[in-house]
Amino acid sequence: MKKILLWVVLMTMGMSAVQAACEDGPYGLQINGSEVVEAPKFGDPDPDGRKQYKASCVDLKVGDEIKLINLSCDETWMIDIDQYGSYQSFEGGKEAGKLTCKVAGKYDFYIKLSMEKGDLLYIGPGEDCGSTPGGGGGTVEGNPRYYYKGSVDGDDVEPSDETMFKHGKAAVTVYTEAYLFVLYQVDGYPGEQYMTDGWQGFEATHVKLIKNGNNKLFVGPGEHTLYLYDNKDGSLELSIEELPGKELVDPQPAGIEQTTFGEKARKVFIDGQLRIVRGDKIFDVTGRQLY
Repeated sequence: MKKILLWVVLMTMGMSAVQAACEDGPYGLQINGSEVVEAPKFGDPDPDGRKQYKASCVDLKVGDEIKLINLSCDETWMIDIDQYGSYQSFEGGKEAGKLTCKVAGKYDFYIKLSMEKGDLLYIGPGEDCGSTPGGGGGTVEGNPRYYYKGSVDGDDVEPSDETMFKHGKAAVTVYTEAYLFVLYQVDGYPGEQYMTDGWQGFEATHVKLIKNGNNKLFVGPGEHTLYLYDNKDGSLELSIEELPGKELVDPQPAGIEQTTFGEKARKVFIDGQLRIVRGDKIFDVTGRQLY
């Protein structure tokens, strides 16, 4: 009996020693149980005060399994997933203890940690990866589109032909209230979400949208035309009224279809901006020749 008690004490002491060895980071991702991708500390705390750590341009295949890892003690776990960004490209979560990739691509993982507010994992499309949207000059095949997302009268709204901005405009009918933001997507890639930098209030008729923002535009009852403008600084402007002097987004306007060029055109991202290249000439998305 004494031997059993001594064994229990020693095991308890051993487990405590292992737990005590875990420190506050460094953190990262563990892929398929072996590969580790570090997530260095990223910027300032988020608006809710969570410390942020970022694993950039993580290249994943369908079926890859992802866990968080504390590199100081090799402890793995999973936390709640932010229901924005590219979360739909994954299944699993905190209860499953892991994520499983459903859509191959390059992703940015933002690990947000806070004892007071709770931990959260935001997953977005990989930025500055060289071949994904916004990725510093890599060729992108497919059709660029903007959609509005969010909730209308309490129902979730997902990208469709009805929610797509056509020449910078989209229609929405609201009976009670709506909360909207914007998704930019190129066929075959997860897409980039643009949201407001914090709550803009119920009276706002237009809001500035940024990548990795965290709130939406409130829209009251009525039949509305939504206007989407390019601020030319990497941000967008979503409005329920026309804004003179601003340029509506129009990824593929009439007259700039690829078949109208004398030779095959291709879409590329240059310094984070979508450009159309034909031969030795470069155009912006409105068809204006730049070079």
